[in-house]
Amino acid sequence: MQQELHRLKKARRITLLREKFYLILSLEHRRLGIVPFSYFIHDLMTWLKRPYYVSILSAAALNGVMPQAVFSIFVIMGRQPMRNILKKTIRIHFLVKSSFPQYGIMQMKTVTGEMNVSSPELTAIDLLRCPKKSGGIYQTISLMQELSEFMELPRLSDVIGEAQPTVILQRLGFILERYTERRFAFAHSGEFICKRLSYCSAWARRT
Repeated sequence: MQQELHRLKKARRITLLREKFYLILSLEHRRLGIVPFSYFIHDLMTWLKRPYYVSILSAAALNGVMPQAVFSIFVIMGRQPMRNILKKTIRIHFLVKSSFPQYGIMQMKTVTGEMNVSSPELTAIDLLRCPKKSGGIYQTISLMQELSEFMELPRLSDVIGEAQPTVILQRLGFILERYTERRFAFAHSGEFICKRLSYCSAWARRT
């Protein structure tokens, strides 16, 4: 078995992604030595037995918001941390959430099946949680301006009602009020307060 795997690797017909997890390379992908991550990410995470979803810049691009360049794939998962996959042909960063979300995860169809991707609403939350991963606060604001056009009230209500950190909701409200046309945050005593129902009802009235 090992000799056959070695032969196939040498012929660039397969590539080792992670211990015992190989990718089959079709003719069109042999030159690059990798297939698009959407072809295998669901199978990989199922094999690893980890709940997951694609998020941050990767999800922003899949949701129709195109960053200038996405060099890394970001996958958020539950349970204990796991080593990133850092190869010349692909870089997959695994981030852990102690409380894995129940809302805001969409099943997106791919060439080989489907994969889990964060909705625009959950993507915005994750961008604010990890601003360095998105290229800094200015890039985050730019992405959220575009993401806000794809947000929907019922999904937003579910996502922000799922025990999000207060500081993250404050930042979300501030950016959406200051920098986008969809404004659904309120100021009180000089600070933006996280009133989930107020956010949603205000957005419903103004959109």
